[in-house]
Amino acid sequence: GGAGEAGGARGADETGEAGDRDAIATRLGIALTRSGVRSVVVTIGSAGAVVVGPSGVTRLSAPRTDAVDTTGAGDAFVGACTAALAAGSPLVDAARTAVAFAARSVQRPGAQASYAHAAGRE
Repeated sequence: GGAGEAGGARGADETGEAGDRDAIATRLGIALTRSGVRSVVVTIGSAGAVVVGPSGVTRLSAPRTDAVDTTGAGDAFVGACTAALAAGSPLVDAARTAVAFAARSVQRPGAQASYAHAAGRE
């Protein structure tokens, strides 16, 4: 997984580790908000993401997909989340959009080339 992920390889879901990653991400997000951070998004690979903020904890499941190449999935998530936030979306909605975008981005080989596919611009 990426530096911001609370888990390991994309295949961890098949070994039953998704629930553990969700719990770790939730605990991490809560700990960070208790330390003064207003809102936190923790990605958990193929399991999705957890958003922790003033309104509580929101778990966002990723759609099931056949991953071809996970290179750049975290970058796709950050870019899509940032774009949605810049367009005025609330954090949970922006993270939901980003989870879906990142899931689509892993369906093609390569990082940048897969973003056009994920955006529906092929």
